[in-house]
Amino acid sequence: MKKTLVVLWSLTMGWHAQAKVYTLFVGSYAPADRPGIYVYNFDADSGGLTKVSEVAGVENPSYLAISPDRQRVYAVGENKRERATVSAFAFGQGELRLLNSQTADGDEPCYLSVAPDGKRVVTANYGGGSVSVLPVAEDGSLSAPPRVFTFSGTGTVAERQERPHMHSAVFSPEQKYLFACDLGTDRIYKFDVAEDGLTVSAPLKTKAGGGVRHLVFHPGGKFAYTTHELTGEVGVWRYADGELAPLQTVAADDGAGEKSGADAHLTPDGKFLYASNRAKTNNLAIFRVAGDGTLTKIGAQPTGRCPRNFVISPDGKFLLVANQGDDAIQVFAIAADGELHDTGKRVTVSQPVCLKFD
Repeated sequence: MKKTLVVLWSLTMGWHAQAKVYTLFVGSYAPADRPGIYVYNFDADSGGLTKVSEVAGVENPSYLAISPDRQRVYAVGENKRERATVSAFAFGQGELRLLNSQTADGDEPCYLSVAPDGKRVVTANYGGGSVSVLPVAEDGSLSAPPRVFTFSGTGTVAERQERPHMHSAVFSPEQKYLFACDLGTDRIYKFDVAEDGLTVSAPLKTKAGGGVRHLVFHPGGKFAYTTHELTGEVGVWRYADGELAPLQTVAADDGAGEKSGADAHLTPDGKFLYASNRAKTNNLAIFRVAGDGTLTKIGAQPTGRCPRNFVISPDGKFLLVANQGDDAIQVFAIAADGELHDTGKRVTVSQPVCLKFD
């Protein structure tokens, strides 16, 4: 699953050029008897997408993660507890092959991460207010049963924070900790990662009523950023030795009415951060990142409907958006000043909600 080099030969010109091609995995909402995970080749010179394969067999594979050795892909089955699963796939020559599926033992797993050593897969279970840890066998398949950490509490927004709603689980840059965001109680839980398992410590409280959703670390490892679904804000944190300290809170959604912040990602050089806004806004907020980690909003790029998830190409030249409401993946070029330009390139995919480059 390394970056592929495609050689283009022109008989008339008598020369050849090399085009960078990355593998893109797409997760979606789909019944088990229809394709739900797609594999595309992404041309990093033209921004074009070409479908390579698709696979069925998993109900609602809405979030994907790739193993550190790039040989396995893991998918949640975002369903109620009795049907909630995690599935392991082997990947080779453009095809995904199901290794096995195991219960997540938690309602509606909506996010998953693979431990840096590849020995565990962790899910954040939105409906169950829990985090599940599944051991990984030597061949990349999943072992049972999972260990489940279940949380309690409420938030200040009664209709959305009546109980915990875990929405992400992210390993720290130095690989010693796991941070899980709870939208339902405005807390971030820290887990200590050891060879024999994970242990959870006291949670960090975030802005009341914000609905902390996703967390992403700066490439330099000294800062972290959180999206807050209910207020449409981005939180900025200083990070060191497993501790998060608040630095700034900035509005990502400047529109009127309902807020629905979703995802955030940084360019590989750490100079720009983008945050997606859904509801009536449907755009990507664009921020410049200062040397001290703080953000300055410099613009917003309209997208299709419900830009739930997006991804930046490994070379930092393109940003691809999964527009769930439009059944489409949209391709933007990233300018030197961080602005986004619609390339006009897009592909139709039913309810895409997760994009991952190899």
